[in-house]
Amino acid sequence: MRKNIFCAALALIGLASCNNEADLVSPDPSGETVYMQVAVSLPSSGQTRTTSPSSTTEIGKDVENKVSSLTVYLVNTSTNVMSSPIPASTSGLQANGYYTTNPFPTTALTKGDTYKVYVVVNEGTTITGVNDGKTVSDINFKSTGSIAEADKFMMTGVGSGTVTVDRELPTYTKDNPFDAGLVKVERAVARFDYKQGVVDDAHNVDAATITIKSVALINVSNSFYYFKRVSDDGRMDGLNMAIGGAETATNYVIDHNWDTKTTSGTYFLNYMTGALPYGGATYTELVSLSDEDNTWEGGEASLDKGGYKIWTYCTENTIAAPTSKQINGLSTGVVFKAQITGGAFNAADDGDKVYILHNKVVGDWTAVLASADTDVKNAIAGLDPDETKNTPATLQNAGFTRYTADASGNYYAYYIYWNQHNNNGNPDAMGAMEFAVVRNNVYKLSVTEITKFGHPNDPINPDPTDPDPDPEYPVPTDPDEDENIYMKVKVEILPWTVRVNDIQF
Repeated sequence: MRKNIFCAALALIGLASCNNEADLVSPDPSGETVYMQVAVSLPSSGQTRTTSPSSTTEIGKDVENKVSSLTVYLVNTSTNVMSSPIPASTSGLQANGYYTTNPFPTTALTKGDTYKVYVVVNEGTTITGVNDGKTVSDINFKSTGSIAEADKFMMTGVGSGTVTVDRELPTYTKDNPFDAGLVKVERAVARFDYKQGVVDDAHNVDAATITIKSVALINVSNSFYYFKRVSDDGRMDGLNMAIGGAETATNYVIDHNWDTKTTSGTYFLNYMTGALPYGGATYTELVSLSDEDNTWEGGEASLDKGGYKIWTYCTENTIAAPTSKQINGLSTGVVFKAQITGGAFNAADDGDKVYILHNKVVGDWTAVLASADTDVKNAIAGLDPDETKNTPATLQNAGFTRYTADASGNYYAYYIYWNQHNNNGNPDAMGAMEFAVVRNNVYKLSVTEITKFGHPNDPINPDPTDPDPDPEYPVPTDPDEDENIYMKVKVEILPWTVRVNDIQF
């Protein structure tokens, strides 16, 4: 059954006439058809998170806030019985962050009964049924039926009081409908934005330039609860569990698979499993991003709010307590693909290799063998002079990382950022909900510094025939909090709630 989040205290706003009531519902012969009305407070009306250190919010695009369809469910507070979905009017009034339906017919009301009111906006065809554990088997955020399609973003209720049918049913007419009150809604997805942290996204590391080119998501959850729920430990049977409850600085948003989620990848659209990932995620070229959204309100006056562009949308993914369960195989990550140029990395042929020793560029194998550097000489002392006989693991033990040119003669390094939701500011201790993706949040990413060479192989689209695998590939059971800091994240919690992440590799 579905329960509510907050009590609504706002009044309904202006109404419009209804032209297609007969097409909205098939009356149940066992009930009496009466008219009903509900209002929705949209995310753009200024909802805020209780954990926010500032009042900064992202209003969002008009295409993210529009109501194209609306479904109402009633739960009888005495019997806990949920009504069948009630399609509300799609020709109501939307203005100033609110949407008010026209009066619509229903047979779900009984005189004297009290109901909780649940609303789903833009439910679409991707997800069906009325149970609150909704599974998305195949999400494409740019296709018809998506939960994040322009003008059809799925939103679910986060606020409603109880309402009582206190009049004789025949008195609830189109001109005098049953008032189901006002329900707040939030988007069912989170959003990721990106901007360049330095000019052209080009970072200098030793005798090379590392330029970020594209980005992809890993461990994208394939299921979520319609209505956000919380508890003290992220479990449905946990203390202070509330369906639709408010997230605080110390509690957890409950994941749909809170009790069974493992590193097997069953719960993700693309994921890490075993020693290598699986999933075939698609990278987005950063130069292709063009849709800006920098309409922030509030926050620090010194915060640079310009330059962010919308990248993609993502489903909610949280991990229950203990905090040590926040690991690479479960948390949603962002993978940056960066091209390496300069010096030994220029003018390569397919298969040419360049060697790095302790973050210093040495060159090809001939340069390694001929190096006069004491550290290089010591490192190769235990290696075979025949380059082909040295495995990635052997090279790693000696301190080397090997980068191989692709068919176009380009070298790439990969960087993984495990998305932080509530950064506790302590890299030595994992915090509650520190690594997560939560609906109706905007995560604004910007790589501000790269200080080391990244992984030499694609961590989400590995070549199964590659004889040169990444010796330092992240293991699914590795904790998200890494003492080898690839990135430092400044988190500004800005509904959408915006989180600004300045990343240093």
